[in-house]
Amino acid sequence: MFHPVCTVDQIRQRDDLTIRSAGVPAVALMENAGRVCANVLLERFPEALERGVTIFAGKGNNGGDGWVMARMLHRQGVPVAVVTTQGKRSPDCEVMAKAAEGVGVQVVAPEDAWGWVRVDALLGTGIESAPRGEVRELLDRLMQPGGPILAVDMPTGLCGDSGRVLGDIAVPEVTVTFGAARIGQLLQPQLVGHLVVADIGLIDWAFTGTVLEGPEIADMLPDWPIDVHKHRKGHLGVFAGADGMQGAAVLVCLGALRAGCGLVTLHSERVPRGLPIEVMHSTAPLDADYDAGAIGPGLGQTPEALRLWRRLAMPAVFDADGLNALGPLPPASDHVRAITPHPGEAARLLGCTSADVMANRLDAVQSLQNIAPALLKGQNTLIGGEKPCFNLTGGPMLATAGSGDVLTGIVGAFLARGLLPEDALTAAAFVHGVAGEIAGAGCIASDIAAAIPAAMAALPARTGLVDWRPLCG
Repeated sequence: MFHPVCTVDQIRQRDDLTIRSAGVPAVALMENAGRVCANVLLERFPEALERGVTIFAGKGNNGGDGWVMARMLHRQGVPVAVVTTQGKRSPDCEVMAKAAEGVGVQVVAPEDAWGWVRVDALLGTGIESAPRGEVRELLDRLMQPGGPILAVDMPTGLCGDSGRVLGDIAVPEVTVTFGAARIGQLLQPQLVGHLVVADIGLIDWAFTGTVLEGPEIADMLPDWPIDVHKHRKGHLGVFAGADGMQGAAVLVCLGALRAGCGLVTLHSERVPRGLPIEVMHSTAPLDADYDAGAIGPGLGQTPEALRLWRRLAMPAVFDADGLNALGPLPPASDHVRAITPHPGEAARLLGCTSADVMANRLDAVQSLQNIAPALLKGQNTLIGGEKPCFNLTGGPMLATAGSGDVLTGIVGAFLARGLLPEDALTAAAFVHGVAGEIAGAGCIASDIAAAIPAAMAALPARTGLVDWRPLCG
């Protein structure tokens, strides 16, 4: 399933269109939002039935969602109390607050809050600066040790567009958001917890990015015809692995072979120890007699990488030292390229710092597109393009020496297969992540490579990356 990723403003536009064009009352959308939050809370935290819930509700529509939750939970026999900010509420929030109080929901002072499970319904996605005043005081209460936290739409203090942290955050175990995932949630997943995306009836509208599931990736990599032979499956030329770093070349070749490349030839000064016997070897310079190239891992400093960037007349993926050789703000090549930098390499290419890249990952990957189609490594790896793609497969098991070299080999194999660079990067990131999941905790890079065939076979079944809740589900 294809999942859109939206900015805060895009969700606001969807909300406005639904209300004004489709005639759906705003309170109906709020009712849907509060209902799904209450259901998710009971599903994830069944202890709430006995230990109770405290809902921290702001004055705006996010607080209104919290009041709906309170009413729903109260009607199901859950002990629930609301701690609320003072002052004039938004009209819809006021409606829902009166409805909740009308059925007997308790309102308590912050110091009297007793529920074990806590709900952050203070500000939602509209935050543009650090919380202040009474909201800040309630956030401090939320941040104290205690039971699990569920955030409504967005943890208070997290920017929905940039993922910037504005002040402190009471990090939730679960966040329930509406209509589509926000960019900031996918850029900072460790600050969101388990993300539930719920359909509350919003009209579909513009979106900024995507999350793809396994079936979409499988469609990029259709089965080979029964009469295929190794030359039709692609021949990859690899230039990698200088003295002392030859293992990088071995892992690139392993990744390519396991990803289905028909032929792989390594160009290096000598045959590395551990090179698979299926890999051919050459000491000649890499030329254009291949379907694609993979250049850079373990090369060290060599001007040859820059020459290949400029002149190698075939599709090629550049990584590691192949990127370092380009220097800051390199011109785009005249030939088909793909790049796979980590944040440090991206910073060198963009002439900024790693901190700059990490603070603005979406902007960074889009800026890298001026050099070549780019995959920016990291948590929820980003692939640039007209609609940047967030890859949600994999996890901490991929943080092991040589894992990126395996990824380079997979990208190279998919380029040799004939995929366009952005498709090759998207599919490779997904397959690499699933292979890591299969290899499991404690795996090493060669384990990830060995798991690639199983990962590719599992693509049609690899769904559920986004916990999507349909409106009538």
